[in-house]
Amino acid sequence: MDEREKNGRIWNLASKNGILLGMFSTVCLALKQLSALSSSPALVSGAGIVLWTLEFVGCIWLLRRFMKRYVEENPDATNLDTYALGKRTCLFSSLILAAALVFLVLYVPDNLFEKSFQELSQNYSSMLDPAILSEMDLSDSPGLVFFSQFLYCWIYGILVSSFLSRSIPQDPRIQEMLDQLNKRDDIDNQ
Repeated sequence: MDEREKNGRIWNLASKNGILLGMFSTVCLALKQLSALSSSPALVSGAGIVLWTLEFVGCIWLLRRFMKRYVEENPDATNLDTYALGKRTCLFSSLILAAALVFLVLYVPDNLFEKSFQELSQNYSSMLDPAILSEMDLSDSPGLVFFSQFLYCWIYGILVSSFLSRSIPQDPRIQEMLDQLNKRDDIDNQ
């Protein structure tokens, strides 16, 4: 397979995987928003922690799964290929999640993001200029919300992809060394 065809295949797969990863994160975000409607602070914080953990672990697991599946389907894949797949998957996922966040900020009634932002700005009002605080409104700056969420998710995804791609696919030399160590252990145990 030539480089151009491989690149096109990675972009195609990354777009599909990015949609799945972005939808998973969006569902977690929506569930956090729904849990925040509860009047019980313990339920809100407990559900928030559980959903954050689920999203954190789930996104890493999904990304790792996508990369491993690519290697299974393409035995000639390199670590650079899996990194490219992960990075591009996170690009699409970040776009979807950022758009979903803007939608929630702008169109969900009784927006809890806005309330949380106002509480946060009140807590830090002594450190910020009052003129700046009066100008800060999430619904007035959807571009800021979109790009900050997008950049945060994409940079996080690039870092995770970088770490995951180092071992996917596994270097044959490392596997050979592990096999030799296992043989030594078997001999020592006999």
